[in-house]
Amino acid sequence: MKPMAIRATRGASPKRGKPASIGPAIAAVISGLLLSACATYQPDPLPDSPDLAASIPELHTTAQELGLPGGQASSFDTSDGLNVIEVATLAVINNPTLKADRLKRGVTHAQVFEAGLLPDPELGLNASHPTSGPDSLNGYGLGLSLPLQSLITRGANQGEASARAQQVDLQVVWREWQVAEKAKLLFVQARNDDRLARIYQTERTLYAGRYGRDRAALARGDITLGVTASDLVSLSDAGTRLRKLRQRQYRSRQKLRALLGLRPGATLKLTGSVDTSLPDKTEVDAAIRALPRRRPDLIALRRGYESQEQAVRKAILAQFPSLRVGVTRGRDTGGVSTVGIGITLDLPLVNGNRGRIAVERATRERLRQEYQARLDAAVAEVDRIRGEALLLDRQLDTVRERIPELRETARRARESMRSGNLDAGTYISLRGQLLAKRAERVAVENALAQARIALETLIGRPIGDAGTAVGK
Repeated sequence: MKPMAIRATRGASPKRGKPASIGPAIAAVISGLLLSACATYQPDPLPDSPDLAASIPELHTTAQELGLPGGQASSFDTSDGLNVIEVATLAVINNPTLKADRLKRGVTHAQVFEAGLLPDPELGLNASHPTSGPDSLNGYGLGLSLPLQSLITRGANQGEASARAQQVDLQVVWREWQVAEKAKLLFVQARNDDRLARIYQTERTLYAGRYGRDRAALARGDITLGVTASDLVSLSDAGTRLRKLRQRQYRSRQKLRALLGLRPGATLKLTGSVDTSLPDKTEVDAAIRALPRRRPDLIALRRGYESQEQAVRKAILAQFPSLRVGVTRGRDTGGVSTVGIGITLDLPLVNGNRGRIAVERATRERLRQEYQARLDAAVAEVDRIRGEALLLDRQLDTVRERIPELRETARRARESMRSGNLDAGTYISLRGQLLAKRAERVAVENALAQARIALETLIGRPIGDAGTAVGK
């Protein structure tokens, strides 16, 4: 009977019975706090239709404010059409792919926020119900612990996430530069194709007139069929060149509309001249020296390397013993309540995180070599483009020198033809050579302008202060 008396006393004691309500009460409070801090889910369905502009939107920014190479301090005015700077500006603001790329910034900056959060404490609950034996009370255990290892690596985590976010930001800037460059190249192609179309149309009209006259002469028996056949070949070639050019014009403008985020049928009026001037050697040399501080892709690689440095540091910090500290409160089935403290310590005797350290160090060395390779390639690419541009510039001078001479010869030939001292075939041949030389000048100017745009992007021209860094 004595054991029964003891159990009755324990079960009847108000002090022994009071702790039975503490565990559930604490659990209820903690559960309420956790539920109040939870985020709620809201579905976000995908779109069912394209999001392309039917007309050119109004912008309130400039290429200079966007930090684009070749940007000028001029307002965005579409009343007279789009010039090359406005095309580049609109492409960067309205390009669908860039819009998606910019959202990646939100992801990495959210990761920076995540890296700075303190670790949540861990709550452990357990309950036990006696099914036999002398004790009849329900037992429970309540433990609250905090992992301290994440506090040790918190600084490295923040540094790694911050550098990675800066890397993504700069990668987006570099893609903006490339989209702006592509828009400029398409603008140059479209404007020069318009010039070529006028030349090819004049050429076709010229050969069509000669073929018509020769057909009439053939009918009269004044010329042979061989002469007429030769004229027909020239007319056919001129028509083929014009048709191929029209196809290229259509493709170029469709590509430009897509790059600008416009609908395929949107009105696209281009205006303004094409610049073929080149930066001097002094400016290019200064830009090459400043490339590591100017080019967004190079700076992005530097930020990636800095992020990896923090990853190495974090791996080294993680080799130290992992510590977890907590407090416990409980009651056994015999009614004995306890309060205690617990410490868990991982001993790095076998693993020691050596594998992770080796991986992170190898990754850091790879990133270092990738940066060196990109820097070497950037310098070589600038030198190559500049060399090609200088060659094109000399070729353009030669072509331009020949055009006035051919123009004057054609003018004199026309006067001689009208006075009867020169046949029409010779005059038309001279006129055709003049048109061909003009077409050659447009082609060389097109190549030179595109080389200039590529060089402008590669060196970040205008460089201004060579020490100014992008995304610093």
